[in-house]
Amino acid sequence: MGAGPVSAPRPTNASPPPIPEEAGLAHVRDRLTALAAHPDSLLPPSPSALTLDHPALAHPQLQRLCAAFGLTAFEAQLLLLALGVEISPEIARLCAVCNGGDDRGCATFRLAIALFPGNEWRSLTPTAALRFWDLVAVDPGGGLLDAPLRLSEFTLHWLCGVASRDRALMEWLDPLSGGAVEPMPTSQAVIAGQAAALLGRGDGQSAILLRSPSQEDNAQVARAVAAALGLPLDRLRSEAITVDGSARRTLTRMVLREQALFPSVLLLELDEPDDTAERQAVLAGFVRSVAPATLIVSAPPRFMLPGARLVAYDVAPPTRDEQLTLWRARLGDAVDALGDVLGRFDLRRSDIDAACSAAAAALQANGEEPRPTSSLRVHVTAACRAQRRGSLERFAERLPAAATLDDLVLPTTQHEQLRAIVRDVAHHPALIQRWLAAGGSARGLGLCTLFTGPAGAGKTTAAEALARALDLDLFRIDLSAVVSKYIGETEKQLNRVFDAAEGGASLLLFDESDALFGKRTDVRDSHDRYANQEVSFLLQKLETHRGLVVLTSNLPDALDAAFLRRFRYIVDFPLPGPTQREALWRKILGRVATGEALDFPRLARLNLSGGHISNVALQAAFFAAADGGPVSMEHVQRAAAAEYRKLHRTLTEEDLAV
Repeated sequence: MGAGPVSAPRPTNASPPPIPEEAGLAHVRDRLTALAAHPDSLLPPSPSALTLDHPALAHPQLQRLCAAFGLTAFEAQLLLLALGVEISPEIARLCAVCNGGDDRGCATFRLAIALFPGNEWRSLTPTAALRFWDLVAVDPGGGLLDAPLRLSEFTLHWLCGVASRDRALMEWLDPLSGGAVEPMPTSQAVIAGQAAALLGRGDGQSAILLRSPSQEDNAQVARAVAAALGLPLDRLRSEAITVDGSARRTLTRMVLREQALFPSVLLLELDEPDDTAERQAVLAGFVRSVAPATLIVSAPPRFMLPGARLVAYDVAPPTRDEQLTLWRARLGDAVDALGDVLGRFDLRRSDIDAACSAAAAALQANGEEPRPTSSLRVHVTAACRAQRRGSLERFAERLPAAATLDDLVLPTTQHEQLRAIVRDVAHHPALIQRWLAAGGSARGLGLCTLFTGPAGAGKTTAAEALARALDLDLFRIDLSAVVSKYIGETEKQLNRVFDAAEGGASLLLFDESDALFGKRTDVRDSHDRYANQEVSFLLQKLETHRGLVVLTSNLPDALDAAFLRRFRYIVDFPLPGPTQREALWRKILGRVATGEALDFPRLARLNLSGGHISNVALQAAFFAAADGGPVSMEHVQRAAAAEYRKLHRTLTEEDLAV
């Protein structure tokens, strides 16, 4: 097969060395002339065979090919013969003469065997270097010895001194080099140093696996590794690695050939863990097959690839102190006045850079300087939110947090519970930092809250009020985008949701979550087993997620008992009584223009939840707008009757009797 790739300097854009007309091609021309003078002879006139150090084979580009792929002197001369046919009309004419004068001005294996001593039959085989690495192509049809040989386009450009990368491979490669490596958190710099030392041994026995929720963090470590090794960085897209064995073998050959002549650190990014045995076997086989290359695999946390000989490193996000250092490098002493703001967000270096740029642009647009002002706080906070929102909005709907705690019409006990949640969440980041610094476990530090009660009792509105009181983004999780019928997919989606929300100053609302977070069942079949796994996985995430999570349930008895033990707060929302219903009617109808004095005690007799009262008030406003006047009792009664019909109930005179 020939030798594997060896380390070699990357070609530059400098002028290429001249084609060796008086050495390599002259040697080929002399051998052809001699053979043409003996047309009936199958043997060359001279029995001496060249060695690789012969001046005729000394051209640098040819020597690079020989060293990279273990070519023999015979194979090197065959490449020169095929090159001569491409660029020298005289050599093409002599080839036609030696091939029988039938205008076949081409190189063939038969002609090369006749021309160059020291030939070996193995050089013709598909597993030998010339054909295995696609340095030459054999035209189909006819016998192997007399089939025309052509240099591949890649080989032709290379021998002519033009450093042209493989066009087919470049469809899957993205160069990531450019610019200096930016300062890194200490923990990531340590990993980069260890990985560079391992790969720098060049034994081709192991590749590096970087695991992190952020591909950006992994890529930054990979850039530092490449810089330490003095190599560029190329990203290989994972979709290039298919289950088609033939296509995968072709890709492997292209990668190794490219690495031999254009050495770089190769970064293979696997965006999502793939649990299928077939896909894991395909990926592991590919990693093993390209092991001679300098390979780094980037993957999510907990990723494993059995049999791939990967040395794994878990790349942690920057600590709070490291983040503060990154902020100070961009904002200077202004950071001292932003400590409480920055402590609410857990950002990576690229997020911090982007947030600083966005805040600076907003200040500049207003003609302000980046000084410790209220404007700076506002713009930095907005920029931090924007950096964290994007990934979470793939799975959740961001709701406006319009309601306040004072807007809620609830019994005193529930009001006190909600204000206690606000108090505890406000102190949570500092408490976690002290707890972990003292060696405490991260388990059980989550802020998971359960809101129970019938539909319309105010659970979602209460979540809005919490988000507003704590200045958090409110995201309602779209369960249709999370729950999957495919085994293992729900856990993946949940993991993405919690990872995206981590450190983002957000409140996660799992509205009407009974279906997702129901009781675990006895295992009767594989579906029960995997359903229980989904519940167990969620329990783990709820225990360790550092943000506020609110689950709402209309059927609390249907929830798994293990969930109830893990909720830090459980708030029950009862249906409003007459006094609370009157307060709701006054508050909600106070938002619209009313004409006559409305009979709020009479309306309070309608046995409706807060959500239904809001529906009635809005419909009454529509009726009033259609009539061109303010809201009246008649409009409210019509709207209430319509709401009752939706509930399969009939509004009677007794319902409104005082």
